[in-house]
Amino acid sequence: MREGLRFEELEERLGLAYRASTGLHRVVAFYLQELEEGRLFQLAGCRSTVQYAVSRHGMSRREARDLLRVGKALQDLPAIDEAFASAELCWSKVRELVKVASREHEAKWLEKATELSIEELALEIKLAKPGEAPRKRDDRKGLPDVRLKLTTSLPADVFAKWERVKQKLQEQPERQLQEWECFEALCDLGLALEDDAELVSESKYMVLVHAANEDGVATVETEDGPVPISETTAEMIACDATHIDATALVTVSGEQSSKNPVTRMIS
Repeated sequence: MREGLRFEELEERLGLAYRASTGLHRVVAFYLQELEEGRLFQLAGCRSTVQYAVSRHGMSRREARDLLRVGKALQDLPAIDEAFASAELCWSKVRELVKVASREHEAKWLEKATELSIEELALEIKLAKPGEAPRKRDDRKGLPDVRLKLTTSLPADVFAKWERVKQKLQEQPERQLQEWECFEALCDLGLALEDDAELVSESKYMVLVHAANEDGVATVETEDGPVPISETTAEMIACDATHIDATALVTVSGEQSSKNPVTRMIS
């Protein structure tokens, strides 16, 4: 390892090191398969090839099972094995291909692997069944029905708003929407905004606060009627509020009410 190399030399060394390390994976997979086939792990006092790999070589169980699986599969997939040996395929693609490739369709999967990125190849394999050929182009219209799970925790008030949104959306006359369709509707709403648009123009909360009366008592409207609050609290709430002249809006028995002449609408 040397510092200060030119880019071209650095890139060459990096590539050689990467190919060497992944090439060793194939060697390990081959000898694990040999151990498995001859049950030679018993000579080390182990009950399985995976136990041997873990106890004698410090592999994780997952890594050992993965390498053994690939070693077994490549016995029947010589073209894929050769493509890896000649550096046409990376080890990550080989691991994916052996999940579905068979001798009958090996050439088709190999061609597909050279065309696609590892992410695209993994998706194709996820949508295929073992032993099947890759999907034809005509069979790949539209987006594949791949579901991803979104898990999150919400504060109680946010969860309550989400439940209200679902209720509103699910009250559509055509049919009741599923939860993911409600989420999609919210996403569509957000994507419909211009890049420089604000998400919302105003708060979704509204609180009605009456200014202090002659006794210096301000009140806030609740489901149980007006509740007294301090004048200081009322002034703080009113900082960003819309101020409405109650005498122009509130009438009692057809006559204007003179009580609490100024109503503050907090929105």
